[in-house]
Amino acid sequence: MSDNNMEESNNRPPCAACKYQRKKCMPDCILRKHFPSNLAEDFKAVHNVFGISNVKKLLEKVGVPQQDEVAKSITWEAKMWDQDPVQGPYGCCMKLKQELEELKQEQRNNQRRQSQIMNQPRPPQDINSYLHWNVGNQQLGGLPVFYLQLVQQIRECQFNQDFWSNSTEKTLGRFLYLILT
Repeated sequence: MSDNNMEESNNRPPCAACKYQRKKCMPDCILRKHFPSNLAEDFKAVHNVFGISNVKKLLEKVGVPQQDEVAKSITWEAKMWDQDPVQGPYGCCMKLKQELEELKQEQRNNQRRQSQIMNQPRPPQDINSYLHWNVGNQQLGGLPVFYLQLVQQIRECQFNQDFWSNSTEKTLGRFLYLILT
């Protein structure tokens, strides 16, 4: 049985911590599960921030079910200290908080715009009512003011000889008169 354990330990690569310390990785190594040999960069960051003995103490203090979460947490914190040596994880949290506030403000602005759009009066379906609605509500609806004034004058039947003197206005006026009647 002990020969079997020796063969297993000889075939298994050392964990990142033992490899860093250049020592043989024992089967009961607490860091082996959390820092396998392929996570050497993560371990190096953790070692630079916390130190090997402190990481071992932290992992031994908590129960086995919580060790994975502790290892992930200290790895994340060490990476944040590598990225931002001044503020570390606090800087990351503040950046996320600022992004959250910006998104909340954008959501409030979108809700405000949506309520404004929903509260606008709806234009009528037929063209005569639509043109009258635009003139009455002072909304252009894509039509130039000149056309709306023409529509208003035609509706009120307030044209005289001067109004029809210009050939362009005469054509537009007749066209609008035909549409509206």
